[in-house]
Amino acid sequence: DTTQRSLHLGPQPVYSQEGGAHIGFLHPESDCQFIGTYSEVKKHVSSCQRAPKGCKNSKQCGLFSVDEMPVHLSLCPFTHCAYSAFGCSHTDTPANLKKHEASCAYKDTPLCQQGLTLSELHTDMQSTKQEIELLFQHISAMEERQVFVQKHLGKHRPRAGSVSQKQHTLAQAPNNNFSNEDMTTR
Repeated sequence: DTTQRSLHLGPQPVYSQEGGAHIGFLHPESDCQFIGTYSEVKKHVSSCQRAPKGCKNSKQCGLFSVDEMPVHLSLCPFTHCAYSAFGCSHTDTPANLKKHEASCAYKDTPLCQQGLTLSELHTDMQSTKQEIELLFQHISAMEERQVFVQKHLGKHRPRAGSVSQKQHTLAQAPNNNFSNEDMTTR
């Protein structure tokens, strides 16, 4: 298969259009336009979302671009039965697998039922983890607001001793009809 062979060829040299100077390397089978040194391109291709990837079901399918992969997986004749983890080795297209899975011999085994329960618990745990993370984000945002409010209130808040000092000053003033008790109730 030429697609698989050219991927193994590795990055190809890229030259500028003005003057033909070598400017780096580009992978020939990728839609990605990343250009870098030979080793940078080799490293980039292994994690690049645009680089062709092999089918997760079988090496026999070959390589597919990011855009082609969903279409291929929806028709792949090597798709594994949902109960493959419990021993079923049946493969078929996703459409044909639905019929098989409805009557799969591995569907009702105790191991499968335990696996399904474990899967449900895992899903619940992930959901709870996401809720906890969201709560931590809310708490963090509230703490930030609290710090902001305290910081800005501190600029406008009278000093701790100033109210009692004013009460004392007013109580000492001549012809004052106010007492300290009057000041605290107002």
